[in-house]
Amino acid sequence: MCIRDRVFLPLKIGETEVKQSLTKKFGSNVYVEKIELRYKPVIFGNGTVRFLDRKQSIDEQIEKSLIIEDLDKTTFIDWKDAKSSPLVHNNLLNTKDQVSDKEAFFELPPELANSPEEFKKLTKDLNDFLYYNSVLKLKKNIELDIIQNPDESDRNFQIRLLQKSREERDSEVDKLKAKYAKKLDKLEDKLSKLEFDLADDEAEYKARKREELVGAGESVLSIFMGSRRTSRATSIARKRRLTSKAKRKVEETGGDIDRLKEDASKLEAELKKAVDKIVEKYEKISDDLRVVEFKPKRSDAKINSVALAWKPYWIVDYKEKGISHRRIFEV
Repeated sequence: MCIRDRVFLPLKIGETEVKQSLTKKFGSNVYVEKIELRYKPVIFGNGTVRFLDRKQSIDEQIEKSLIIEDLDKTTFIDWKDAKSSPLVHNNLLNTKDQVSDKEAFFELPPELANSPEEFKKLTKDLNDFLYYNSVLKLKKNIELDIIQNPDESDRNFQIRLLQKSREERDSEVDKLKAKYAKKLDKLEDKLSKLEFDLADDEAEYKARKREELVGAGESVLSIFMGSRRTSRATSIARKRRLTSKAKRKVEETGGDIDRLKEDASKLEAELKKAVDKIVEKYEKISDDLRVVEFKPKRSDAKINSVALAWKPYWIVDYKEKGISHRRIFEV
């Protein structure tokens, strides 16, 4: 940590740019009478905060810069009144000549920001402020267990979520189809066996019908030839029973085949419904986001510099349509 007595904030807008800004706004009717570079005292603070969470694979360090202005209007300096600044520690300049070679007016610094003891206190206060007020907020999808990277845009995070959800969806669908494929394969094996049995049963039934018809013809012929009717009748009845039995077997096997086909259709419909449910779940899952907050440890808030800084600004006296004006350009 470095406490620096005097530093200068860089001048972002030069004298030429200030004049061009006025001309652009008011046109040729503006006349610059006087332009003056001034410096006002501010408190500049810079520190780094580390957010570490090994379980979530988060390790992010953020540099923060704060500026407290209007020191002449306060009796107590509080970092809560500071404004965030895009300047970083390395942007600070050590001398006025590094800022501008133009003559400048320096406002007097207040007594409350002009002693080593005060800056030591400000340094400790800034450390406390960064520790208690720094938070890293990231989006997380709980179902997919994916968290946004600190430097990842919302768009890129959403693309990554969609890709992951598709992968998870396809994996879940594949597992489900494999599970149902085993059941359907068993039904297919049973169906193939029954269809083979049905062919045999139908062949036997046709053979029994032919045998019954032949037997009936022989019985009629034997009547005319005077053979014994009792034995012929017994033979015909036996053949009829065998034919009926063969017919029932064909019907039973056919019924078993119909039931297996119905079971297979039910399984396929059940699979389709389950797949549709999975697809529907993953269509919405990428939108299920929560904000997860990460806080730094006390040792992970560190101060790089606290200093009385001179902030440049321009005061321009000009006339516009003959009327005098004064304007301040903060830089």
